[in-house]
Amino acid sequence: MKLFVFEQNKIIIRRGEDAHSMFFIISGEVQVESDDGNKVYAEMGQNSFFGEVALFYDIKRTANIRAKTQCTVMELDKEVLDKLLKEYNDIENQMKAIAKENYDLFQKREQEIKIANSKAGESAETDNSAYNVEATISYLEKVPLFKKCTKSFFNSLALHTSIISFQKGDSIIKKGDEANEMYIIINGKVQVVSEDGSKTFDSMKAGAFFGEVGVVNNVPRTATIVAATNVDLIVLSRKSLDEVVVKYPECHKIILLEAEKRYKIVQKRVEKDNKKKNKLARKESVRKQNKGKSSNKDKSSTKFSLNKILETFKRHFNSATQQNNLKLQLLSNHKNSPYPSFYNLDDLNKVTNITQFTCPYFLNILKYLPLKDWFTLRCVCKKWNHIMKNPIFWVDADFSSLYNQLSHKTLPYALFACNNTTSINLKGCWRLLNEDLLTITQMCPQLLSINVSNCWSLNDQGIAYIALKCNRLKTLNMSFCSQVKGTCFTNHQMSSLVNIDISYCKQIGNECLEQLLAKAPELQEIKFRRCNRITDFGIFLVARHCRRIRNIELSDCDQITNKCLKWLSNNSTNLKCLDLTFCKHITNSGIYDLSLGNQEFESLILSHCSCLSDTAILCLHKSISKLKRLSIRGCPKMTDRVAFHVSDNCPHLEWIDLSGCPIVVMDYYPNKIKPYNDTNYGNNEKQSPRKVACEVSKEEFYTLMLNKKLATNLINSFSSYSVATKFPDTSSVPMDIDNINKIHAVGNSRTRDISLS
Repeated sequence: MKLFVFEQNKIIIRRGEDAHSMFFIISGEVQVESDDGNKVYAEMGQNSFFGEVALFYDIKRTANIRAKTQCTVMELDKEVLDKLLKEYNDIENQMKAIAKENYDLFQKREQEIKIANSKAGESAETDNSAYNVEATISYLEKVPLFKKCTKSFFNSLALHTSIISFQKGDSIIKKGDEANEMYIIINGKVQVVSEDGSKTFDSMKAGAFFGEVGVVNNVPRTATIVAATNVDLIVLSRKSLDEVVVKYPECHKIILLEAEKRYKIVQKRVEKDNKKKNKLARKESVRKQNKGKSSNKDKSSTKFSLNKILETFKRHFNSATQQNNLKLQLLSNHKNSPYPSFYNLDDLNKVTNITQFTCPYFLNILKYLPLKDWFTLRCVCKKWNHIMKNPIFWVDADFSSLYNQLSHKTLPYALFACNNTTSINLKGCWRLLNEDLLTITQMCPQLLSINVSNCWSLNDQGIAYIALKCNRLKTLNMSFCSQVKGTCFTNHQMSSLVNIDISYCKQIGNECLEQLLAKAPELQEIKFRRCNRITDFGIFLVARHCRRIRNIELSDCDQITNKCLKWLSNNSTNLKCLDLTFCKHITNSGIYDLSLGNQEFESLILSHCSCLSDTAILCLHKSISKLKRLSIRGCPKMTDRVAFHVSDNCPHLEWIDLSGCPIVVMDYYPNKIKPYNDTNYGNNEKQSPRKVACEVSKEEFYTLMLNKKLATNLINSFSSYSVATKFPDTSSVPMDIDNINKIHAVGNSRTRDISLS
């Protein structure tokens, strides 16, 4: 015996060399690798041995062995080995068993490669490298069941695989058979077919795999697979897999968990298919049972229904007065209409088919059908198709209900009769692409309004088609189109634009906004909700270019400050509605600057402007004389003075929101509220004003601001409540009770009964 020390990466054995000895590892590690050294098949450490196969079977070396680390090995010559094994029969039997297992695997694989090559012949597609161990490892690494296993596991598993070939048309596996192998395709193509082979469900090419779930979970085959061409497969049997996983228990756990997940997916798919088949079978059986009866019955019932509709129309127009009114209206409105109408009862009585009844009343009834039914009617017959092309249906095209069906392929079909469409709603149609907006501008040249809100795939390229092609456009809603950056407004032609909504377009900044506003002087309504890149300069551009602006929404615009309100007060005299929700940099000073203008607000939303106090509302007394809607929700510095100021100066107020204002209580009138039942408060003790205010309903709150007579009228309108409080007998308050349509969440929402004295 000889002792050798090999440095790291030193070759110990080369494949193809003559074998004269075997080696025992005393210390260090070695690795079994490919000829080029790029792949490692196995690793061995201390107390392992190698090189025995070539000695026992008198063949050349079958693999390359390299020192992974510095290692010390003991070389044992063949002659010495033979002498030792004769003395120790047990050791001889164990070593020969290990050598035989490795040699059989090697021989089997070499033989299968030869068979596969002989079947492939001299075809140019034949590639010997597709059958070697390196290729097998790469195939196994793609199988999801083994995706988290170790490298050494793949090396061992690859050595336990075999190769099999099938001719075109051969059945590889059948549904319901026992699953003992999984397959990986090397060359060729296979198909997943029905049990009788009449239908093809799927196909797989080289690199794909199948049968892995059945091998691990021990369940029958769930599908039938046949060879679509001559095909070569790598086969991994359940027995081979079991032999390998014994050596790698951690990998075994990973494989079992992953197999369980995939098996559940397969089970759900099978259950779904079975339910579908059972449903179709039930329908088919019912159809066969009723085949003889249903045809005549359906025809008679359809004819009866149509005749009943016609009779209803004839009865409706039977009176002479209605006939004359109808005749005058039809003559005046549809004199030049290409669709036939009936001007007297004689013509009406000649109607035998519902498709002949094309008067405006009938068409208006059809307009109430869902949009999907319009397309269904088109497919009934040519007459219905002709009726559904009537422009009366397509003046306002609302496709939002088809948000999941409308796509690049179906859009041209949906726009078949939209030549005269003036308004189109595509809200939520997330499958639309930029090119589809070009199609819309070409097929709908008369557009005045378009809504592409929540069309997530659109960007500047798509919106640019609208901006350049639709020069008559008045309303554009592109909210939630988060990919739009604003470059689409360069050289736009929307000079007649009146309303635009760019809410949640967070990438649009001041520069692109200027390009839009400079050519849109007619703009009256603009919404900037959550446009975080819009600053005070952006609002300056609105005040500069859009002198007719009436409605501005700036909610959640973090960079808006007092400065922009001063510009609005000086230039936007027509401003009626302003929304500053969550604009936390707005203070009383900014509202004061706004009050210096000549605006007469109808809606003022200041919710969650935490810096505002009573002063902000009190200084607006000239601008809120026509106010209908007011919200100061979540403004913690507001007090009762706001409520009484609004009641004195806003006679047209219809809606107010004071919720979330903790200081808004009845501090000014603590003695005017008394509980209906003192026992509800315990011991009849006098309550503090703040605590009482928390128990006061919204109806009671308004009665404090009205005189006794007006309060009584207001309370009568709330029939479900009884009111009890003391009111001053003095002057009336200038508030129109009939205009109070909605009172929203004042103070606490709890309500209790009180009596009127």
